[in-house]
Amino acid sequence: MIGHFRFFKRYRQIINVLIRYGFSEVLENIKVWRPLLFFKKKDNYKSSTYNRPVRLRLALEELGPTFIKIGQLLSTRIDLLPADYIEELTRLQDDVKTFATARAVQIIEKELELSQHEIFSEFEQQPLAAASISQVHRGKLINGTEVAIKVKRPDIEPQVIQDVQILKKTAYFVDRKTHWGSIYRFGELAEEIERILLEELNFKGEAGNAERLRKFFSGSDTVYIPRVYLEYSTRDLLVLEYLNGTNLNNLMEDENVSSERKKRIGDNIIDAYFQQIFVNGFFQGDPHPGNIIVLEGDKIALVDYGTAGVIDETFQEQFLHRS
Repeated sequence: MIGHFRFFKRYRQIINVLIRYGFSEVLENIKVWRPLLFFKKKDNYKSSTYNRPVRLRLALEELGPTFIKIGQLLSTRIDLLPADYIEELTRLQDDVKTFATARAVQIIEKELELSQHEIFSEFEQQPLAAASISQVHRGKLINGTEVAIKVKRPDIEPQVIQDVQILKKTAYFVDRKTHWGSIYRFGELAEEIERILLEELNFKGEAGNAERLRKFFSGSDTVYIPRVYLEYSTRDLLVLEYLNGTNLNNLMEDENVSSERKKRIGDNIIDAYFQQIFVNGFFQGDPHPGNIIVLEGDKIALVDYGTAGVIDETFQEQFLHRS
C-alpha cells in the first residue's frame, strides 16, 4: 500500500493529525502504517488538552468530509462504542465547521450563471447548519418564497476520492492481516462509505430522491418532504423549501418536552420508515437525528436525501415472512 506515492502527502497529513490528537497507538497497531510513523511530527499538545472522545471528534473534523462521515456512522453504533464517544460523535451530525459565506455565494453564482441578487431577495450570511459535504443558508427567492440553500463545500471531490482510496486500501489490509478484519469486515464498510459519499456528492441525485419521497408522502398527516426548486438546483447546489421546525436532537434533549410527546414523535418516525421500506420500497438512507425535523403538530420532516436505498418486493416478502 505504501507504494502508492501519489497518496504519500495525504498519508502523512492523516498520520500527523492522529498523532497530534494522541492516537499514535492506533497507527502502531495497523502495521502497514508503521513505516510512515518515521515522518510524524512530535507536536502532541492536543492529547493533553481534551479527553479522548473530544480528541477523536476534533481529529475527524480536521481530516475532512470522508472522516466526518465515518464519525457520523460510528455515532449511531451504540453496539461498538461507549456512551461518551457516541455523545461526542453525535455532534458531527449537525455541528461541523462552516466555510466562508463569500465562497458559498461564488459557487451559487457560478452554478446558476446569475448574480446572488438576481436569485435571492434575502440571503443570510450566517449558515443555518454545516455538514461533511455541504452547508446550508436560509434565504428568500425573488418571489418571496423562503428557502434553504444547500451549497457543496468547495474543492471537496478530489479530496474525498483520494481519502476513500486510502480508506479502502487500509481497510482491506486490516481484513487480511488482523483478527479484527474477520470480525468487522472493514473492507465492506469502506466500500459502503465510498458508495454513500459518491452519492452525496451529486446534488442532482439528491434532488431526484427528494422528489420521489415527496410523491410517496403526499397527503401524509405525519410525514412531510420539502419541495425542491429544480430550476435553482445543480450538481453542486440544492434549493429546498425552508422548514420552520425543531431538530430532533434538540427536541429529545429538551427536558421540558414530555415523554408522551417524545413517544408520539418516535412512533411517527417508525411509521415513516416502515412505509418507506415495506410499502414504497424506497427510503432515505441516512436517518440519523440530525436529518429529522419536527414540525408543528409533531409532523416529522426528513431532510438530506443524498443517499437512498431500494428494497425489492422479494426482499420485503422474505423479511415479513421471517418476522
